[in-house]
Amino acid sequence: MNGLQLMSAADTGAFALRLAQMLRPDLLLVESDVSAMIRAFDAGALERFVQAIVRARVRPPSGTGASDGPPAPVLIGERQHRMYLLDPARIDYVEAQGNYVTFHVDCAEYVSRDTLKRLELTLQPRGFLRIEHSLLLNVRAIDYVVPFGRGRFVFTLRSGMSLRSTPTYRAGIVERLPLGRGRREMVATTS
Repeated sequence: MNGLQLMSAADTGAFALRLAQMLRPDLLLVESDVSAMIRAFDAGALERFVQAIVRARVRPPSGTGASDGPPAPVLIGERQHRMYLLDPARIDYVEAQGNYVTFHVDCAEYVSRDTLKRLELTLQPRGFLRIEHSLLLNVRAIDYVVPFGRGRFVFTLRSGMSLRSTPTYRAGIVERLPLGRGRREMVATTS
């Protein structure tokens, strides 16, 4: 993910040291007490953790020049009591559910306490588009689009999932995607 590679947790300190010597990472995160780590995340450490990762990603590795520009947004999703750093390019769509969002990535779901409004601002420059009050869609995940009457569209994703837009977001959809040129041309450009 943009120069950031994650390793699975090591069972022992000795194994973690061997991995670190072999892989020579620029950043190593160490936590010996998982229950303490969970309590720290509950106490707001998640935001500080994300900020530390972003700072580490902005700094160039030792012996290199300046960084390659601003870092990609860091998104963290939880799945099966594990926290994952998510690459925005791999997210098919984001669905809001109350005070939480669900990232849909490669047929898996990751939950995060975030708002769709904030994510829309963060992800729009990366090709995401609001198609419904509770849905942000990665346009790169679209396989094809079918008009569904009265300003609505059905987006079928490469994963096989189908999502419907609402007329409220039609103008933004047509502005960002070449869907307003007529049905015959639209089928040719999206297939």
